[in-house]
Amino acid sequence: MKKKLLISWGSPYQFHGLIIPLIPKLAEVFSVYVVFSDFNTPALLRARLEAMARQKQIEKYWLLPDFSGSFRLKDLLKHHAAVRHNLKTWKQLNFDVLLACDDLTTYQRYLSECAVSNECMHVCWIAGRTHLMIGKKRNETGLLKRGLVKIGEAGSLADVFKKGIRVSSRTIHRFKKQGIHFLDHILLPALLAGKVFPPGPYDHLTQTGPGNCDAMIFCDEATASAHKPFCKTDAIFMAGYPTQGLCRCRERENDKKTLLVFVGYGHEIGEDFLALYYRDLQTMLKGTGAQKIHLRPHPRSPKETPFGLSRYLQERGIDAQPVGCEKPIWEIVCDYEGVVGPISEALRDARTTCDYIPVVCLISISDPRYENPRVSFGNHTMIGWIEKDGSYDPAIFERRRAERPRRKSVPEILLELSSTNP
Repeated sequence: MKKKLLISWGSPYQFHGLIIPLIPKLAEVFSVYVVFSDFNTPALLRARLEAMARQKQIEKYWLLPDFSGSFRLKDLLKHHAAVRHNLKTWKQLNFDVLLACDDLTTYQRYLSECAVSNECMHVCWIAGRTHLMIGKKRNETGLLKRGLVKIGEAGSLADVFKKGIRVSSRTIHRFKKQGIHFLDHILLPALLAGKVFPPGPYDHLTQTGPGNCDAMIFCDEATASAHKPFCKTDAIFMAGYPTQGLCRCRERENDKKTLLVFVGYGHEIGEDFLALYYRDLQTMLKGTGAQKIHLRPHPRSPKETPFGLSRYLQERGIDAQPVGCEKPIWEIVCDYEGVVGPISEALRDARTTCDYIPVVCLISISDPRYENPRVSFGNHTMIGWIEKDGSYDPAIFERRRAERPRRKSVPEILLELSSTNP
């Protein structure tokens, strides 16, 4: 009889990119159950979940109401009510293994502390970057003080008024967020489950929560080394990235003439960055031989995010068109001549999927937010760089096979762990 595996993931687009490729293998050795937060879940992912459920690759899945995109009280209450409603079912299923991306969010804490038994093997898998690796730049003067400085720098009275409104709105939003955080982590769990889930002192860095898991899985040695001092377990495993082996370049004719450009949440395409994008994308077009550009937004960014950049590039003679982001990176990356953008998990996904095409990070777009952009990718040395001043090593455009270390897969590690936990 197969053991029961519960996969609890943070967001649908990460689940689509990381977990879906592993489900067939996992289903061979486990009865697979899935739960994640329903934040703009793509129709394609819903269809795949339904298909996998019909094929019995997934026994059952739950999409919990999300509140992180709105921070509205009614959405928060719906989220906790849904978790409370399912707690009894989760307990009765008596899972053998819990695979989670963190122990940070409240529903992950509900699962690890209320839903699964002490005999359940709790495994935390850090597949991507955390704040510990990202190294975001921080201004210690505080939100309100920074806002007052901006107001003081305003020119006309109208500018002062406009900037004052923006600063006030951000300050109010911050206090609202803190109130929601108290309800989410303290008050509602206490009322519904007799538990409280206070954040740990390093949660904002590690993004893994208290670290009370039985084993941890990483896909990068540098990330594992950075997190090791915060781990409460010695059972640390290195796994192959889940999209390794999905490259389709050898199956395709060499007629790809399009460059894929990742566009982030929106800060990267402000007026200050448009000229930098234009400069660096000209370099990419010349280096790869591509003739047009597809602009892919971040799944959580506003739908209009890429259009300003698209117009800017079109006005300067570059064929640039926004595209959707419903399909995961592993499914589309080999259709392109190259991939480029600011720091993002999408660049890592592209590199770990495709063995050949150039994958390039733009320092000029990434630098305003990150202390050291290169560090955030750990040991992924096959990612190329266009420097802040526009310079680059011509070797970044060479099509050569990406060399990756041989490691066990996540399904193999989970099977090994479950066999030691009868």
